[in-house]
Amino acid sequence: YQRRVRGTRSNNMSMKLLVLAVICTLALGHNFTTCGDDKLGITSVDVNPDAPIPGQNLTVTLTGTPTQDIVTGDTLTITVKLFGVALGHVDFDSCKDLGVTCPVKAGTPGVALSAVYKIPSAAPSGTPITAEFTAKTSAAAQYSCVDVPVVMGKPGSAEPLVLPFIN
Repeated sequence: YQRRVRGTRSNNMSMKLLVLAVICTLALGHNFTTCGDDKLGITSVDVNPDAPIPGQNLTVTLTGTPTQDIVTGDTLTITVKLFGVALGHVDFDSCKDLGVTCPVKAGTPGVALSAVYKIPSAAPSGTPITAEFTAKTSAAAQYSCVDVPVVMGKPGSAEPLVLPFIN
């Protein structure tokens, strides 16, 4: 009887630790890797919704402490890649489109760059893609690159799918 009670306590503790780990992972933001220099000093990435929905807006926020100034003329490009092949890209003016007031001095902590993009309705749901974020100067010199893996979500449907019968 004592072993069973101890086993139950151990299982309860394991479950609590698992839940805590999941909560901590969610609080830390989305996974990302650097793909070159990272002078934006990215410390966290937030993707909302976490599984982008075709036909809906996607908001991605990169937060960090830049090690170089962000100035007028800088751009942030999002390139969508499927199996490493670029499918398309969209460019944002770092000072006009991302919610920051320029210039942003190097060393400024907690700088949040937020890009909003409408996912094309034709985007395939359930597909793992990589969103590559590259920051460039007005002279097109790249100074930061971050890859963010995401899996496309499924759009909600107002009407059920009806397939015709073939006689």
